[in-house]
Amino acid sequence: SDGASYSFIQVINFYEPKMLFPEGLEYYVSPQGGDLQIPFYTNFMYRFEVEDSSKTWLEIDYSETKSEMRDGILRVAAKMNEYEYARMGRIFVIPTNSTGDFYTEIIINQSSAYFSIDQSKYAVPVEGASITTNVHSSRGLSLSVPDSVKTWLSTEVEETGDNWFRINTVISENETSSKRSATIDLLSTDGNIYLGSIVFVQSSPVEEEISNMI
Repeated sequence: SDGASYSFIQVINFYEPKMLFPEGLEYYVSPQGGDLQIPFYTNFMYRFEVEDSSKTWLEIDYSETKSEMRDGILRVAAKMNEYEYARMGRIFVIPTNSTGDFYTEIIINQSSAYFSIDQSKYAVPVEGASITTNVHSSRGLSLSVPDSVKTWLSTEVEETGDNWFRINTVISENETSSKRSATIDLLSTDGNIYLGSIVFVQSSPVEEEISNMI
């Protein structure tokens, strides 16, 4: 007001910063990894940041609509867990005008890798055999078979669902004069992680020394 007959009014709007996550702030992914689509609503400018210790296995991307209360999607890609322990990652929501404090955080939990096999060593008779081995592996399964045994041993992997695998092995009759053995290495699907091995020992058609029979 000028103190006489003239006054001027300017409206200043204040608002409370809000970001809503209708599906919550904590999520779970399997050991195999995968993608998450996390919806949110907000009325302020922001950015998402993955904590440094989780950047090796979490990647993010996000988009939003343009409106007063904007809605958006945070896309999270989690890599396969190669370790036999669970892990947790955090994604920070940081207001654009923040001096470093975050508004809230999103928690991503991933369960540990697992591997089990119902039997890892077999005694095979002279006549040969067809052998089935069941494996449960969160990291998939592939085989490494030595070239030296492929003349009398063949094997293949069959996926049966829910990270269960069936290894079908066929061993031919032993027509040599001594016992023989084969070690099959079990690897992850990409072949980069050693999971274990299966050993086949086949007896000889001739009488063995006592020490060889143990």
